[in-house]
Amino acid sequence: MKMVNSSILMLITCLGCSPSDKQKSENSEVITYNQKLPQDTIQNKGLNFFEVDKMISEVDRKTDKYQILNSFEAPINAGRDTLKTSLYLENNKPVKLSYTVFDDGGNAGGKAVFYFDNSGYTYAHKLIFDVQEIIEVYLGKHKLIKYTKKEGKLTVQKTNSQIDLYREAVAVKTLDNLMLLYPEVNYIAPKPGENAPPTLITLKNVKLYEEPSLQSKVIENLAPKEPLIYLGNNRKIEKTNEKIKLWINVKSGKNIGWVLSTPNLIGDNDDEGS
Repeated sequence: MKMVNSSILMLITCLGCSPSDKQKSENSEVITYNQKLPQDTIQNKGLNFFEVDKMISEVDRKTDKYQILNSFEAPINAGRDTLKTSLYLENNKPVKLSYTVFDDGGNAGGKAVFYFDNSGYTYAHKLIFDVQEIIEVYLGKHKLIKYTKKEGKLTVQKTNSQIDLYREAVAVKTLDNLMLLYPEVNYIAPKPGENAPPTLITLKNVKLYEEPSLQSKVIENLAPKEPLIYLGNNRKIEKTNEKIKLWINVKSGKNIGWVLSTPNLIGDNDDEGS
């Protein structure tokens, strides 16, 4: 396993990091995976969540047949519990990304998995707690299906447009942060909505730039406690003066731009929209 320095863990949680050395499993047999889910497939072609669940189950069944790229471990909260991530590949394309999830006290509470089709599009996210699974399927156009699976029984959970927007934004932010560990791997994330509930907040004075560059035009000077809607990041870590930074694409009020973020500048917005 690749050990990630604990001082960088905050960046995995808030921003991510980008080690580059690779590790493959002993069994790297190629598995043919022909299912493809463009962003509008489920809506336009009637693919229901039962079929998606079968796809997920098939990927999980073949996990030991895939290549493993960069499995990482990093201690959390003074070594109490450990963040573990593993990215599984087929023909150098992502198939699934698994990682540890934590409760509010920093204790490992379960596991979660993102699933990719063979175009690299992220079509589902699964949370695993004991005997129950919670799955979100991303339909495109900010629509999703959320269902639980327990002892083989699938149950759809009711959502609304605001919950869909919020859950999509949270999932994409998490995915983007984790994929910073794998900068050489291309993937396609659902695009968060510009009218989603804010998932980030400024912790100090921050400048909003027109482009992800300090030479770009400053659109706005943001004060502390300014809520921000997450739209993506530039998938590139910058290191200056021993500080690791990341450009994040956000919306503040009516303005859309980029902020150069570190964990002490931008944090999670606790005022959830779900």
